[in-house]
Amino acid sequence: MARSQDDPWGALTSYTHFVVERQIADRAFAEVLSSPGLGTAALREDLDRTYRDLQAIVQNALDAKVVRPDMHCSDLLMLFRAVNGLIAADAETATAAWPRLVATFLAAWRSDGPPLPPVSAVWDRTEA
Repeated sequence: MARSQDDPWGALTSYTHFVVERQIADRAFAEVLSSPGLGTAALREDLDRTYRDLQAIVQNALDAKVVRPDMHCSDLLMLFRAVNGLIAADAETATAAWPRLVATFLAAWRSDGPPLPPVSAVWDRTEA
């Protein structure tokens, strides 16, 4: 978490790339990541801990004002689900396509564009 405080943007981008690279390399990981009800209790605990770390990384980026003020942790979860869509459609194509998809999301998060629609309750795990 130290890098998150020293370089919030770098921490967010590194974390995002790391997770997506794991998704591309391991379809089982990708599936469990996007379906937290799957797997053992221990795996779900690991996913919950990972989500808490993700919240801290996003919060540090928000505090440092290196991301748009309406960014939410669920934005990353939607990206991870989008990557799963690429994998499901064609795993070989996903290997070539994910860098642009991730770059598009990262550019949107850093943008000073118009506000995003509110976070759907389906995606908002901050109340969980």
